[in-house]
Amino acid sequence: MNLELEKVKLFVEEGVAAFLSFALIFLLIAFLSKIIKFKFFSKNLNKFSTEEDLILELQKGLHLVSSITTNSVYIGLFGTVVGILITLQNTNLEKAELVASLALPLISTAAAIVVAVVGNFILNYLEEYANRVLILYKKEVKNVAK
Repeated sequence: MNLELEKVKLFVEEGVAAFLSFALIFLLIAFLSKIIKFKFFSKNLNKFSTEEDLILELQKGLHLVSSITTNSVYIGLFGTVVGILITLQNTNLEKAELVASLALPLISTAAAIVVAVVGNFILNYLEEYANRVLILYKKEVKNVAK
């Protein structure tokens, strides 16, 4: 295979792997920090003067979790497509070498799917938790009004 194309393939594969690793670490950190905040909010609901203030605080940062979850699949697919295209540029490969060379780029897609699934679970859990905190707030407001 052309040495320059091999360098590009390696750069893309390592870049995709680095992005997906960062994305997974970010999702886990975001999950833990949001859980801590949500627990604090649920114990200190009186600090919020309006329901809108609470909603703004609950939703803060969830768009990043959603964006990373959604876009990780596209990043992984990009790495796979580039890897396959570069592999197919080399017509001198034997059948066994070609199959092995095509299998490696598919790891990008598999890793991206793992990140997306984990991110989706995290996002769904955080949204549900935020809804529960909001329900607690509404109940407390009703109790204070009585």
